Amino acid sequence: MNNPVGKASIVNPFGALPKMLLGSVTWLMVLLMILLMAAWPTQAAQALDLLPSDVARNREIIAAADTPEEALNLLTGDPARDAEIVENQLLRDAGTEPAVVPEGAQILRVGGDNACDYSRVQDAINDARSLPATDVIRIARNAEYTSQALQINDKSMILEGGYASCAASQPDPSNTILDGTGGSNRPVIRIRNEDNSQVMRVELRRLTIQGGTTSTSRILRSASLLNGAGLNIRGRVQADLTNTLVRNNATSSRRASFPANNGGGIYIDGEGSPGSFVRLNEGSFVLNNVTNNGRVRTAAHGSGGGIYCQAGTVILSARSGVHRNRTRGERPGNGGGVSLSSACTLNSQASVINSNESGASGGGISAEGSTVFLLDTRILGNRARGVGGGISSINSELLMRRLDTPCAGLPIHLCSRLENNHADGNGGALHLSTRAEAGRAELRQTTIAGNSSGRLGSVALVSGSGTELLMEGVAVHGNHGSSRLFQLQDQSLTSLDWSTIAGNQNSNDPPLQVFRLLNVDRSPQNTRLRVRGSIVWEPGATIANRTGRTFTPSNCTIGHARLEDSGLSVGSQFYSRIDPRLRNLEDADLRLQPNSPAIDYCDDGEVGLTPRFDDLFGNARGVRHNQSTITPPNPGSGDFDLGVHEVT
Repeated sequence: MNNPVGKASIVNPFGALPKMLLGSVTWLMVLLMILLMAAWPTQAAQALDLLPSDVARNREIIAAADTPEEALNLLTGDPARDAEIVENQLLRDAGTEPAVVPEGAQILRVGGDNACDYSRVQDAINDARSLPATDVIRIARNAEYTSQALQINDKSMILEGGYASCAASQPDPSNTILDGTGGSNRPVIRIRNEDNSQVMRVELRRLTIQGGTTSTSRILRSASLLNGAGLNIRGRVQADLTNTLVRNNATSSRRASFPANNGGGIYIDGEGSPGSFVRLNEGSFVLNNVTNNGRVRTAAHGSGGGIYCQAGTVILSARSGVHRNRTRGERPGNGGGVSLSSACTLNSQASVINSNESGASGGGISAEGSTVFLLDTRILGNRARGVGGGISSINSELLMRRLDTPCAGLPIHLCSRLENNHADGNGGALHLSTRAEAGRAELRQTTIAGNSSGRLGSVALVSGSGTELLMEGVAVHGNHGSSRLFQLQDQSLTSLDWSTIAGNQNSNDPPLQVFRLLNVDRSPQNTRLRVRGSIVWEPGATIANRTGRTFTPSNCTIGHARLEDSGLSVGSQFYSRIDPRLRNLEDADLRLQPNSPAIDYCDDGEVGLTPRFDDLFGNARGVRHNQSTITPPNPGSGDFDLGVHEVT
């Protein structure tokens, strides 16, 4: 591979230009001139996967743009404006094919011209046939749809916008807006399967669902009216959103006697029914939604600024995303972007969860008693006022990994990222803990960069008996803020295999501690750290600082400290204190130089572990190097290179 791991989050494609000049207008124009002469990659719409958070990210977007004109439009420097530009571009590029009309379906047209059957959307919904029929309702843009509080009960249907008029046979790229502003303090759309005996399927296409508000400030109201100001889904429902925006919706709660107000944008309660889900397909986004919690304080209030799910499934498909949602108020809930509870499952593939903020825990994602699959997913620029800037996971199963092919036009090593997240409390990128049942997180072939915390664990805090954090092929770079990268405590287990930790920073006075292990419980069980086949290169830092019953074995490891000073167990095998010769730490290139001592360092017998996956850059593991190396302990005798990179 030719591209290194991004410095904190970005690879500088223009070399070592002076940093003070990179931020100037003059140099931005120079960069544009260079790019205008270059061959522009395809798929401009995929720029959403690189939503901007600063000027450097704008440069990254430019590199993925389709035309010079688009690149100029993206160089605003305003993250919110840039995001809107890219989202609109995605909608324009998503295609204008009409929905497939099911056999035997009737087409009902809503709008403001003589070819329309209805002027009100709810009237068309009422006249659509009940299950098992699936009718199509086409909603033209030549009428205004305000004060919307639509209700769909026990009917499958397709609601399709994007038509200029009822006479139009083809939609165009502009969405039809369903606006709850001025309405009855209810969700814009409620979808309810009353008896759950049949699956209810609802597809929303080319719609913008906005302006919904729900509030408990007046009288006691049911959960069906309080949750999901944009979209409220209950029962055995399969809801598909295609080229649809759920934006600028808000729930609020001000009195302790009222039920929940979860899901500023979308609320789904599968009610334990099999197969219930909401799926964001290509070109669909949940953005700028909010939950505002007043004096209420329970775990089930005001959570999920963007999406709240219980006993169901949320699917985020390629080129979809959850952006700039918030939980706030006097006592805010969890999960600025997504909140999962009660055995909910989140399945994300090649999507982005970006710039969300939680007033409590889980800036991007909060999961409790749930399952999270993040495949080729970027968790970028989220913030928690409490713990878990990127992700907070309690009693949950989390898998985050990259797939084996490039994603959204990006180099393969940039596909799975936990980046630039911040927690005011503990766990800048990740907070793992347990209450009743142990949780587990597995991170594979993932970059963790640029995260920060105000307290413990700029990368992660792992806590609780049986809680496990397992990492393989993970690059940890440019994280900062706390004097501890990883805070490991209370009989938890953390494993670091075939990974590289280098180039992280400490903003506080005490020296950096890569791993801080703590066990104050009198239980005979240790807090455990296991390091195998990895590189830990942070000169001046303590590798493992230990208090209480702890155990820190390592095998086939290169570290910056002497073994006896490292905090790793004295019986560790094949440990070397030698410069690993990373290519360019300043530019966050964590690949190995051709003469690195980490090349062909270990075989599977020595390390007691064979890599399960390719390296971070897509190279096969166990490839013998044909050049001379200085490889302790047995030069040239190993099969595997240490760290995230296998030299080929």
